Amino acid sequence: MVDRLGGICATRALKNAVYLQRVAPHIMPDPEPAEGFGSIIPWDVLALLHSQGDRDMRRLAPDVAGELRKVALPVIANHAVAPLFNGTIHFARLRFTVASQGNAVLSVSDNDTATAIAYATRAVVPISQYAQQYGPNSVTVSPNVIQFDVFLPQASGATYNNATLQSWVNQIAHENSLASSACVAVLNPQGIDNVDGLRSGGNGGYHRRADIAFIFVNVNGQGLTVADRRWEYAGSLSHEIAEMVVDPNADSANPEVCDPCGPNCASTYIDYFDAQGSYIETSQTPPYDSGAPSYGFYINGIVTPEWAKPCPVTVPPSACAYSPGSVVVTFSGVEAAFQANTGNLWIVGTDNRNDMGLGMMAGTSPSIAALPGGGWQAAFQANTGNLWIVGTDNRNDMGLGMMAGTSPSIAALPGGGWQAAFQANTGNLWIIGAGSEGGNTDLGMLLHSSPRIAAVSPSSSPVLSR
Repeated sequence: MVDRLGGICATRALKNAVYLQRVAPHIMPDPEPAEGFGSIIPWDVLALLHSQGDRDMRRLAPDVAGELRKVALPVIANHAVAPLFNGTIHFARLRFTVASQGNAVLSVSDNDTATAIAYATRAVVPISQYAQQYGPNSVTVSPNVIQFDVFLPQASGATYNNATLQSWVNQIAHENSLASSACVAVLNPQGIDNVDGLRSGGNGGYHRRADIAFIFVNVNGQGLTVADRRWEYAGSLSHEIAEMVVDPNADSANPEVCDPCGPNCASTYIDYFDAQGSYIETSQTPPYDSGAPSYGFYINGIVTPEWAKPCPVTVPPSACAYSPGSVVVTFSGVEAAFQANTGNLWIVGTDNRNDMGLGMMAGTSPSIAALPGGGWQAAFQANTGNLWIVGTDNRNDMGLGMMAGTSPSIAALPGGGWQAAFQANTGNLWIIGAGSEGGNTDLGMLLHSSPRIAAVSPSSSPVLSR
């Protein structure tokens, strides 16, 4: 399993520190000390202020502990109150001139920055899908790198703090005329320390908001790859992107949606995808382990809303291990479909069906779609090998055999009805639907591959990808 301390997120600790600056400046001063917030209250205490007991408080100076007990912390909701992110992520390559090292220049290389952009461009697609559970969002990644030079004076050594980083982000946003809806991503090179996100403390990164949203990520290697088998950046980068998308203001209005799935609260759940972006599986097997699947890229797991709670929390595997295609936003709420560890189909969300009592074929995933008139429709391969359709238009066993190890795809048509695509046990692509022509297309599919289907407009037929 992935070491739970390998790349923890410092966002909750920073949120609590900034909140204390506002309501209790006699405890947490403003401006922030050059040594960081952790020089006043330890980071692990800051991160868990909502659940601190007397044993933890006794680690603090008596006067600080006494004052902290008087502070009413904000309520943390498990749903979004404020709008989600709708904008573009811009990567800024910071080149640090370090006076204490004879004006040496340290930075993440151009090639590694380009790799991170290539990775993020792939990763934001499923991240945005998962985040739809919390609200409408859209995420794009700029292919252009913003070059930005900073100087660390002799007294700073090779360190800076979050307040300094925020000033740099504001300067980047102003000089490059970035939209207020944009986000800046900063990759921190080896040899440079942000005292509010120290590697030595196990920190992978965090997200905050200056004049615009920003992401900070520690990079722990060179010669990066999109697959990142060495776990050097992608886990933290996907974690911070996902939490920024749901919580772009980095306040207490919206939840942190990765922490419960790791590494903050648990060994990290990892969503694996192939090079084309198709979901493979979610597991706690790290990419550097021989048990990891063959994959193209991965992202940090994203928790379902009912379990979006601050640490410490122990969530069931089903709250983190599900495909982005199993998430659908209906007109009255959110539904998610997944194969439980019992092998049965589960439907959870607004129309909370839980265990449907329907056995699924091992190694396959269901597909679910919101119907325009309300309700939902799900397709899956049953443990008999047949295609089943359940939901508002409940068809049950369609009597159509599917290729072993494949999963169907279903789409709701804007004008009403639905259509599903699947690989039949003959190897051909089949399309079926409610109130529409369909059947065997006589198109041979790559063995054991699964199609995807989507409705594009009221006047168009569904679009297929294989």
